[in-house]
Amino acid sequence: MQILTWNIRGLGSLVKKRFLSKLIKKRKPSMVCVQETKLEQVDKIAIQRIWGNADLDFASASAVGASGGLLTIWNKEFFTADSVISHRNFILVQGVVNKVFP
Repeated sequence: MQILTWNIRGLGSLVKKRFLSKLIKKRKPSMVCVQETKLEQVDKIAIQRIWGNADLDFASASAVGASGGLLTIWNKEFFTADSVISHRNFILVQGVVNKVFP
């Protein structure tokens, strides 16, 4: 299982969205954790464009003004979330890994 984490310092620009999407396609992580998105809202269609695959789930915590914002995306083929707790300072995802990794 590969987890990608990045303090992106703003996910609003098209350049950063494209870069993150290319990184995900190249590395094929099972889970992506993004800090400092600076986004007040995140919708599933935008996340699918970044992830490049419809088989995903995600959790987010909204930015307050121009600071904060968290996003966690995971591939449902590899991980099933049983519970998610989103807070301004963290996202807790509890669940089951669906595949055995070497």
